[in-house]
Amino acid sequence: MCGSIYDSIRAGTVIYGAAALFLLSGSKEYIWLGSVLLVVGTIQIFDAILWVFRQLNIPTDSIARYGIITTIMLELLVAYGGYVYYSGKRMPVYEGILLLSVTA
Repeated sequence: MCGSIYDSIRAGTVIYGAAALFLLSGSKEYIWLGSVLLVVGTIQIFDAILWVFRQLNIPTDSIARYGIITTIMLELLVAYGGYVYYSGKRMPVYEGILLLSVTA
């Protein structure tokens, strides 16, 4: 969690900007990196939302429990999907472990 709401918004904006540059490059390596950065930027946006909720005394349990956890699981899926996209190889054992992790 960032030190303030402004830090979270700045970090999310910078990460989204970098992700957009990588995605627009068209290179397989950079598309993979840009996709992962989009998910990381989303975590920063959830962080900013948590800051707002705390300032307004709104319970943050649902965002912390579902939003951030879902985004972290998406990070794993996007990273693996990028690996498959970039290399053209699949790892069935890793896919099984990933499926168990996401469904748990």
